[in-house]
Amino acid sequence: MKVLFLIRGGNVSKEQLEEHSKEWMAYMDELKNRGALRGGVPLAGGKLVTTDSVEDYKASHNDVAGTLELEVDSMENAVKAAQMAPHLKFGGIVEIREAKDM
Repeated sequence: MKVLFLIRGGNVSKEQLEEHSKEWMAYMDELKNRGALRGGVPLAGGKLVTTDSVEDYKASHNDVAGTLELEVDSMENAVKAAQMAPHLKFGGIVEIREAKDM
């Protein structure tokens, strides 16, 4: 089963950023070693487009900061993988969505 992790929020200070980045790399390496990680991207900036306007994107605390795509054998295992995410200890959230083939 393919799932998408929407990585939301978390409040990491500048002093904690280097260590937090190392924790993320270790987390992603663990997901790779388990054969689960298929891809992912951090997100930054952008535009909001409607039929009436185009505006600069303004980030807020619980916006999606990045995504991870995983292949897992059950939603239970997806939850276990999400519970290991380093940003949870900083108040972050992992939203898990099942990805359907088009």
